[in-house]
Amino acid sequence: MALGGSAIAQSASRADQLFGEARELMKVQNFKDALPKFEESLKLDPAPGTLFNLAECEAQVGRLVSAKEHFQVAAAGFPKGDKRRPYSIGRVAELERRIAHLTLKLASNAPKDVIVTRNGVPMKDSEFGAPFPTDPGDVALVVTARGHEDRKVNLSLKDGEALEYALQVGDTGAEQAADTTPTDRAISKSITPSGRGTPLRTIGFVVGGVGVLGVGLGAVTGILTMGYASTVKDHCDASNACDSKGLDAASSGKVTSPISTIAFIAGGALVVTGVVLVIVGGSSKKEAPRASFAPVITPFGGTASIYGSF
Repeated sequence: MALGGSAIAQSASRADQLFGEARELMKVQNFKDALPKFEESLKLDPAPGTLFNLAECEAQVGRLVSAKEHFQVAAAGFPKGDKRRPYSIGRVAELERRIAHLTLKLASNAPKDVIVTRNGVPMKDSEFGAPFPTDPGDVALVVTARGHEDRKVNLSLKDGEALEYALQVGDTGAEQAADTTPTDRAISKSITPSGRGTPLRTIGFVVGGVGVLGVGLGAVTGILTMGYASTVKDHCDASNACDSKGLDAASSGKVTSPISTIAFIAGGALVVTGVVLVIVGGSSKKEAPRASFAPVITPFGGTASIYGSF
């Protein structure tokens, strides 16, 4: 227990140091270098204030999708009187309008062994046919199939743009150059998810279920922490002199408190992600609603918010 408490104290001290360094970088508009410091500080000591600053840096450098998600979770962690809470909610709505949505479809004659990479990362089958939130900017696509030359496609998405693009395999002859011809761009301002959204909904239910378990773990450890706090109050005097029961409770509380905080924040983030996946993965002939529902419970309270347009 003593070793565990010492390790937690060291982590918190290092987290404070990294947070301070990152804040100084933010003051001089150096958001790029501040980002990794906030990320490391958050791993050591997950706190709404750190997540709030991380989200602001992400928004400044163009990582709008993750910035929106982090602002949502941070807002749930602030008490109602905290000015950062309404600011975070406002930033969520602003970023939702700026985030682009890209729908990729494979041509009907595409071979079964086709592989598509997006910015160097292979895409999953469940990612085709449904719009997914994308940071505005350049998107590099490569279509690879046996017996065909690689087909390279470079797309550039603007703030708030909704783009649907049909991917073709390369020719069996000459090597294909990077394709940026306007004729290949099939722009659809009203994106309609196809039946391929069903696997995405399944993933959303699984992710959300794991998030609920995380919130449950946070609740259990939170209750234990409150119990330890009550024991400390009963077995320690005003000068912080404690008997053996008070010391044991204080040590145990130092262990369960950060576990509760981490479980609440991580579980809440997974619940948010799961709900978004379920909404995006739904199959409908109507225009897909662009919305984010964020039910999040933390040691600081709970919220259930929905953002976007219907």
